Amino acid sequence: RSTLFPYTTLFRSGSGSLNVSSNYDGIVSKDTLVFNSGTYTITASDDGIRGKDNIAILTGTYNITASGDGIKSTNEDGSNGYIIIDGGTFNITSSNDGIQAVTNLNINGGTFNIKTAGGYQTVLKNNITAKGLKAGSQIVIKKGTYSLNTADDAIHSNGTVLISGGTLNIQTGDDALHADGTLQVSGGTIIVSHCYEGLEGSTVTLTGGNTTITASDDGLNALGDNSTSSNTGRPGADNFKNSTGKIVIKNGTLQVYSNADGIDCNGSIEMSGGNVYVESSNTDLQSALDHDNTMTITGGTIVALSKSSGAGDNGTLTSNVPYIYTTVNNASGKIVLDSISYTPKMSEYKYIFIASSSLSTGSATLTYGNNSTNVTLSTGNVSTLNNGGFGGNTRPGGR
Repeated sequence: RSTLFPYTTLFRSGSGSLNVSSNYDGIVSKDTLVFNSGTYTITASDDGIRGKDNIAILTGTYNITASGDGIKSTNEDGSNGYIIIDGGTFNITSSNDGIQAVTNLNINGGTFNIKTAGGYQTVLKNNITAKGLKAGSQIVIKKGTYSLNTADDAIHSNGTVLISGGTLNIQTGDDALHADGTLQVSGGTIIVSHCYEGLEGSTVTLTGGNTTITASDDGLNALGDNSTSSNTGRPGADNFKNSTGKIVIKNGTLQVYSNADGIDCNGSIEMSGGNVYVESSNTDLQSALDHDNTMTITGGTIVALSKSSGAGDNGTLTSNVPYIYTTVNNASGKIVLDSISYTPKMSEYKYIFIASSSLSTGSATLTYGNNSTNVTLSTGNVSTLNNGGFGGNTRPGGR
């Protein structure tokens, strides 16, 4: 059996150390587990720490190696099954999920080093989940430092994900941040150096923060009815139902490097502020901006580059701030347009779209690499882009 298995609430406090080695779970309670301090080194053939009702961690150091989940709560009665972490250091290596709450996972601070199933290069077998942070209803991250190297989604909720602070460094074989419902980033720094898709939800909202995404597929993805979004070559692909899909950008900085669609939405995209830079390096029928319905820009700055024009988007794009859209001949190097200056990571680009509330309508000079051309900035419908511009909706397997 488990090394520690109380039938009532277990409260652990003190500055000492506890070493646990178990052929089953490491520390388990049928009620609530509360950790106030201490150092715990746990090696378990199943889960490291499991509180059936709830788990509350105030501080402490947790070194966990588990063949199951690292830390989990399991009570599905609706009023329990949560995990609250206020601080501490967590070094977790697990074969399955790192930290899993059946309902809510609330993290107010701490240092997290989590590796699941060998890391992002692992190809999972069927019916195996190896997510970093996982919850059935909601994940809230307010502060903390996170290093997540996961074979499955780094952060995953069947409901909502709310990120308001912290520093997150992510490598994942699937989605970096996934929510079946709303995914909102209002603060913090998110650096995704490897993923299949970056931020994914029925609704993706950016109201702050600094987010950088390097994705082998889409950078941002908001999906519609019955769409399958995760890497279909992996188990546990995420299915969305009864959603039109929506991306809302109000503030913050977003940088996307994508081998497919930079920003992909089966519904509408609304941008009213912030700074967005998107590079789509795929030369197939995929693109920097892809939306089925409408994309409306009323504020902020967006620079979108693509190697491919796409196959024509179903949606319409309207910019109420000055914009230019132009085709260049396999250009490279720094792009300058009045007050806008951007140096792409991609070595070559063909299509340039820039819109910004800091620009003025009328004539201007666009410089790209060693070349320059005269352009005219205007507002209104971006009809050229809609007809064979950045859209990639009809690509094979497109959504």
